[in-house]
Amino acid sequence: MKSRYPLPKYYVIEPTNKCNFHCSICPNSIASQDKPVGCMSMKLYDSILNQISDSAEVVQLYWMGEPFLNPEIYTLIRWCKERTKSKVIVSTNGSLLTDYAVHRLNEVGLDELIVSVDACDSNTVYDLIRCGGDLDQLNDNLEYLLSNNDRVHVVLQFIDMYVNNAERDCFMKKWAKYDCDLEISCLYTWANQMPSLNLASNNLSPVLGRPRVPCADLWNKMTIHWNGIVSACCFDYENRLFLGDSNEESLFDIWNGEQISRLRDLHMAERYREIALCSCCDAWAEMDEYFEMYHLDRK
Repeated sequence: MKSRYPLPKYYVIEPTNKCNFHCSICPNSIASQDKPVGCMSMKLYDSILNQISDSAEVVQLYWMGEPFLNPEIYTLIRWCKERTKSKVIVSTNGSLLTDYAVHRLNEVGLDELIVSVDACDSNTVYDLIRCGGDLDQLNDNLEYLLSNNDRVHVVLQFIDMYVNNAERDCFMKKWAKYDCDLEISCLYTWANQMPSLNLASNNLSPVLGRPRVPCADLWNKMTIHWNGIVSACCFDYENRLFLGDSNEESLFDIWNGEQISRLRDLHMAERYREIALCSCCDAWAEMDEYFEMYHLDRK
């Protein structure tokens, strides 16, 4: 008899897959033109929160799109804070961090805001990465955010690449005087679905070179598309590893369904090459990540 797993503690819930940028390091720049685009309905979101209220400890309210393009983003955050015990995180390109947005984020109780910066003074460098953005506007938005933030933990993220290497010291110096965390991040290749990115940085996935192990996400993280589809992986932007549809099945049944059970079995047997997305993955999760996150006993 198969084990029945309780719902996980970590959730990726996508408010929208719409984006106002076409970043060179993001799969949205190469996604098929006929891919459905939209925002998660409040009815679906309400159903998800009802199901995860007792289990959720971390909720990422972002994935492929720009979260602030969902007009209900502040309600999504507030509901999650009111109805779960989770830490709520939003990641943004920062283009829509208006004065209004800054004050609303403080009001609704957001825990952490990650802003993708990736440059400092060079619009040329910024345009090569964050295509469609305006670095001067971003810097203005960040200065207002960091000068008027009451409670949100702000992380300014700089993805380490050859193209922006000369901007790194400037980035650190420019924002060091503010109350925020500055994070130099590795560049992911989206499980090698964007293999050209292997040539864009010498700071790639932290598990590169380590022995392959079963991906801990299969037991610890649930990823839900804006339309309710549940995928096995947060790199699965094309939904190649479909687990189920939360409009039609409970999250518990999906989490214990035939599709994910098969993936777990294949991973435990180290048969990664039999899974399309996993066969070339260079960024599997390891249990230590979750031990550290939840302060679990390793024994």
